[in-house]
Amino acid sequence: MSKDGLKTAQAEQVLGLPTATLYRMLNRGFHGPELRDRRWSRRQIVALAIMRAVRRQGACLTASVAAYDLLCKKSAEDLAADLASGRRYLVLLGESMILRLVDRGRAFDPELRDRAIRESLPLVIADVAIVSEVIDAAIANLGADEKQSWENFPSHAPGANVVAQRGRQTAL
Repeated sequence: MSKDGLKTAQAEQVLGLPTATLYRMLNRGFHGPELRDRRWSRRQIVALAIMRAVRRQGACLTASVAAYDLLCKKSAEDLAADLASGRRYLVLLGESMILRLVDRGRAFDPELRDRAIRESLPLVIADVAIVSEVIDAAIANLGADEKQSWENFPSHAPGANVVAQRGRQTAL
C-alpha cells in the first residue's frame, strides 16, 4: 500500500466488498476515507474487516459499529503498540464490548464465557492481529492477475479470526 492509502476500488478488492456497500455505509454515518484524495487508510481497512467479521459471527450492529469506531479512533502507532504488547483481541458481549484491545487472558476469561452462557448473550472475540496480517497480504497482492478478496484466504476469512460465539469456544 502506498503512503497515500487505498482508493475505494482497491479497498473493495481487499475487503471483497462491492462499491455499493461501502457507499451505503458512508451514507449511514460511517467515517469515510480519511486520507487526501478520498483514500482509505490501512487502519480503516482493518476496522472494516473486523466489523464485517464480527457481524458475520453474530455480533449486533451496535457493537460492530462500536468496534469499527474504536479501531478508527486509534492512531496507527497506538494500534501497532497494542498488537506488539499482546493486546490483540476485541471482545463483544451482547450489545456491549470491552472498549479497548485486550490480551488473551482477558479475552478468554472463563467468567466472561460463563456470563454469556448464563445470560444467553452472543460472545464474539476477534483477533485483530490476524485480520491485520490478512489485510497486509491482500494489499501486497493488489494488482495480481487473480482478484484478491477474503474468499482467496480461506484459513483467515472473516470469522476464522473470531474464536468464540454465543458462549461456546470454537477452533481457530
